[in-house]
Amino acid sequence: MNNSSAHRILASLSTEEKIGQIIATSVGHHAVDQVNAAGASSDLAAAGAITAGVLRTAEEIAEFHLGGVCYFPSRPDGQLPGEVAEITARLQQAAPIPLLVSTDQEGGRVARLRRGFSLFPSAMALAAIGDPAVARQVARTSAEEMRAVGINHVFAPDADVNSNPANPVIGTRSFGADPERTAEFVVEMIAGYREGGVASTVKHFPGHGDTATDSHLGVPVLERSERDWRAVDLPPFQAALRAGVDTVMGGHLVLRFAGPEPATYAYPIMTTILRDELGFEGLVVSDALEMEGAVAGRDPDEAVVDALLAGIDQLLMPRSTAGAVAALRRAAADGRLPIARLDQACLRVLRLKESLGLLTPPQQAARGVVVGRQQPAAVDLARRAVTVIGTVRTLPVGTNVLLVADPALVEDLRLGLMDRGLWVTVAGADRWSDPQELASRAPGFDAVLVVCNDAWKNPEQNPPVAELLAELPDALLVAVGTPYDAALADGRHSAWLTYGFNQTQALGLAIALTDPERPPAGSLPVPLQDQAVSGPAV
Repeated sequence: MNNSSAHRILASLSTEEKIGQIIATSVGHHAVDQVNAAGASSDLAAAGAITAGVLRTAEEIAEFHLGGVCYFPSRPDGQLPGEVAEITARLQQAAPIPLLVSTDQEGGRVARLRRGFSLFPSAMALAAIGDPAVARQVARTSAEEMRAVGINHVFAPDADVNSNPANPVIGTRSFGADPERTAEFVVEMIAGYREGGVASTVKHFPGHGDTATDSHLGVPVLERSERDWRAVDLPPFQAALRAGVDTVMGGHLVLRFAGPEPATYAYPIMTTILRDELGFEGLVVSDALEMEGAVAGRDPDEAVVDALLAGIDQLLMPRSTAGAVAALRRAAADGRLPIARLDQACLRVLRLKESLGLLTPPQQAARGVVVGRQQPAAVDLARRAVTVIGTVRTLPVGTNVLLVADPALVEDLRLGLMDRGLWVTVAGADRWSDPQELASRAPGFDAVLVVCNDAWKNPEQNPPVAELLAELPDALLVAVGTPYDAALADGRHSAWLTYGFNQTQALGLAIALTDPERPPAGSLPVPLQDQAVSGPAV
């Protein structure tokens, strides 16, 4: 008989309480465009962090005995550390059993903790630095800051191998296109999270890197043969399992050779491969079940039963918590959901909580952590990641610079360059409709920077950017999304690559452009393919 805290708690729970433990709801808003959605305005107008939305989430946690919550900020610019800590503490007060409080804090463009936190560059930027030990340091710092504000579970690192340049959802979230190199960085991140006291999650199993559909919007299909999947997509996940990753997140994508179902609902993937073949014994969490890739062609309430039976343990963000709970109750009552399977999933949730010290009161907040203290180091990492294809040309103090770009995209870069003594003018190119008119503004400037974000696959930007560069032979091309835009330079212009463009990466680029003593030395984590010049087939 096992006398662990997890087993003792499991034995005391009713079926309804077990169901609650395997569901994680959300607090805040999944996307910036949801901040102004119906019902959100009163939250934003309220004073303090404990808004009506937080109180509704707390009520849901108490009513359904929920075991987890996923944190999102409720404002477009994020929430300060003290506010996040206040929210997580209030939600924990509502929970009958301490919550797994999770968030997406990958770095780069996927970072829910921004204001006042150390905001690190993307995974691909870290890979461009070339030292996996850097990833460990980043993960440890990030984990310490998360734990300090009450977050104990991170949905990172991303183990997807970005082998498809047209991938619309992974891109710079991946460490690159090489499976073994990706595995090295994944292993170091897992170690860093462990050292910082936060549970890690490797995602998106069985691999989202060679897909051309965003699973938020549809169902991606991985067409690889089993042999190629095992050679390309599987190695980082295998390395993560050997490194003791706490959680595996399944992806809403079809692995063609394994059957027609998305992995979330595919027993051959989530159980036969992940459990039986690879031997993973930890927690398996779904990707957000509100996503279109999860509910396409399905009843969103009944989908949670299918996911659980396939091998998912924690059901993340179903579209209706009440509907999901009701569906699971019905399935347990009529025998479709064996109680043994429910117990298995619930025990895995409880075991993870136990490993984090959540089941042993009293709970102590992390002490001695000054949140945000590593922001200067994060900017320096972003500087080190900058990769130049072509000649490195730095800009001295007093240089009069024309930035040809979407003004909203380059505001942080503009401010960073001005802080370093440059004169900066922005020529709006949000539509790229008239490259010759944009080129006509260049005379009189000492330097022209053409800034684009995945223009190579955007038919509205690709030809105009190429035409603009042809008109400006001395311009620098700055690619602030995936590095494939470098192909637009066609060997005639220097291409500066940042692998993402959060505020940290914009400031790192500003330093790289202006400091001849610290020239950029990043290296490409992905090959630049010829098709990037003309963009993907339409």
